[in-house]
Amino acid sequence: MREQDLIYLKKGEKVTQSGGLSLIEGYIECTTSGRLICFIGPGNIFITSDKLNFKNSIVYKAKCDVILLETSDIASNNSFDAEKKWNDYILTQIFTKFEILYFPAKERFLNILFQIANDIGDQIASDCHVPKILVQRELAEYANCTREYLSIIRKELISDGWITDSKQLVLLDWKRWKRKFGTNI
Repeated sequence: MREQDLIYLKKGEKVTQSGGLSLIEGYIECTTSGRLICFIGPGNIFITSDKLNFKNSIVYKAKCDVILLETSDIASNNSFDAEKKWNDYILTQIFTKFEILYFPAKERFLNILFQIANDIGDQIASDCHVPKILVQRELAEYANCTREYLSIIRKELISDGWITDSKQLVLLDWKRWKRKFGTNI
């Protein structure tokens, strides 16, 4: 790994490079029109491309300080296949988000929680812990509801044993989450 291949972003900065990038440290939020597509965590490779990114409609933004590595491997080895696979993944995520817009708010929130935990959560024992990079306002935006209503939903989920009553987002019994939502995302 060469220093000149590293890209440093501060929280809130957007990825402007095109090509293959490997996330070394931090978390990237991928959105379109302000709507969540996915999160990218350390160790993941993603591709920014003008082919899918019509007029910069897909935004990759650092959720904390981030270190990226430009990966020439993707450019030289099977770049077309890697780019197609990534673009297919992004399109699938967009269509999935479109489908869940018609769900009741609680179901939307459950689906969003599952996706976030699936993308960047750490499984510890039987639970899944989500990094502390999100605030309630953002979660409400992702679920397309108000913060006040999200607070009510959150209390229900705590009462029903889906999440813990703590500052950190912890999804209880991760196997149950995967059984219920694993096919949706």
